[in-house]
Amino acid sequence: MQATFAKSLFEEKTHWTFDGFELPSTNLCNGCYNSIFKKSGITKIDFVLPATNLLEKCYEGMFMSCTELVSCNENLLPATTLQPYCYSFMFDGCTKLVSAPKLLASNLVSYCYNYMFNKCQSLQTIADMSNIRETAYYSCNHMFSECTSLTSIPTYVFSDNITLTESCY
Repeated sequence: MQATFAKSLFEEKTHWTFDGFELPSTNLCNGCYNSIFKKSGITKIDFVLPATNLLEKCYEGMFMSCTELVSCNENLLPATTLQPYCYSFMFDGCTKLVSAPKLLASNLVSYCYNYMFNKCQSLQTIADMSNIRETAYYSCNHMFSECTSLTSIPTYVFSDNITLTESCY
């Protein structure tokens, strides 16, 4: 069963506050929270997405084009096992986002971080990616594309301990 009811639930609302808000589900279905906050006007994410058993596209585009989003909980994404497109386009177009959450997965699957922070023009610090050991085809494709405020990338992102795959970045 695919939960499509949540898609774009808060789309195009302005200045949402989510004090005490949570998405408690730990078992997700394909595309279940896809684009749920798209264009919502959310300014801060202080909750954590507790699911560790992710399915394809479960959080794809979740905060896409939330142009008022400035910050998010650094522990927002605790999952260590990813599926294709699970975080793809998650923060795409969040032009005021300053910092990214930790990314804990060590083995990346195809398209998992695809365009994840694309067009985050205020992004100054990137996620901790030091635990990545293996990438897959297009796993980080355009992940930081058009992040014009990002001035450096920590050296651990390209450490000797990582196995890179064609078109992974």
